Amino acid sequence: MYDEDIRKIVKNISFIKYKMHESIIKENDDNKEIYYLLSGSVRVIVGTNALGIVEKGNIFGEFSSITGETRSATIKANDQNVTVLRFNF
Repeated sequence: MYDEDIRKIVKNISFIKYKMHESIIKENDDNKEIYYLLSGSVRVIVGTNALGIVEKGNIFGEFSSITGETRSATIKANDQNVTVLRFNF
């Protein structure tokens, strides 16, 4: 891989910290970022229903990136300190 290719990839990656209950993704948004959960856990919410928890070491947000559809769920920080790696495409 060439340095220029690496720079293109790295400039589209962000480390972001969230506090408890802070929204990371909002249902029906049309953004296409993919997230890798570095620390903490997040809640998956559809409408007013909490569907589950995503733990550290997992990815989320990939479905919208692949299909081009709007976000199907809201994702909120479930811990006081949640850190994600966000990939912009």
